[in-house]
Amino acid sequence: MAAFTLRLGAALIVFSPSIAVVVLLLAKRAQLMILTILAAFVWLVAVLGAALLWRMMPEAARTAWPLVATIGVLVQESGRMALVNLYRRTEKLLIAASAAGEESASATAVSGVAVSFPLNDWSSSLAAGVGFGTMHAIIMFGSVLAASEGPATLYEDSCVGVPMLLLYAVLALAFLMLDIMLMCILFHADRRGDRLMQGFAILLHLAASFATLANQ
Repeated sequence: MAAFTLRLGAALIVFSPSIAVVVLLLAKRAQLMILTILAAFVWLVAVLGAALLWRMMPEAARTAWPLVATIGVLVQESGRMALVNLYRRTEKLLIAASAAGEESASATAVSGVAVSFPLNDWSSSLAAGVGFGTMHAIIMFGSVLAASEGPATLYEDSCVGVPMLLLYAVLALAFLMLDIMLMCILFHADRRGDRLMQGFAILLHLAASFATLANQ
């Protein structure tokens, strides 16, 4: 029973924020849910690309963890920027369609239905961040959770007072929150064309990834 309680508690630590945001905010708007699912898919594609690059690296380079971490971060951030760019293109298309619909309605004196963009940067960046970060947490923590079945509890020698599952839960939650924050930063930076802020987001992700190398 203790092992089950530990697994349940660790899973709730990781996924409770995402569940709360989805239920209280994102599920009320179909467009936001689509964006959340799309962001999760983009993260999977980015990680697949990073894994392919790792497989193509020479054998000696595969264990150069700073290099591996840098490649993984750059590929993930490329995927994040591609998602923001796709969002902006969709936004422009819908705004153009709205303007065309209004002009057509005025010319024919008929009450047409104009299309307006139903989202804003705040809600969209939150939805994309939740999708991106939740999929990251599922892959990062899910394998550990699945391997934790059984009556025993595993501890690390470096932290004998805290179960390893709980440590991974906190780490996965930290990266989920980081993904949401970075997505909000990139939406804000892209709207203003702020390259310095975009670079700051990449450096922040690099710093977080390098911090995990201490576990080696």
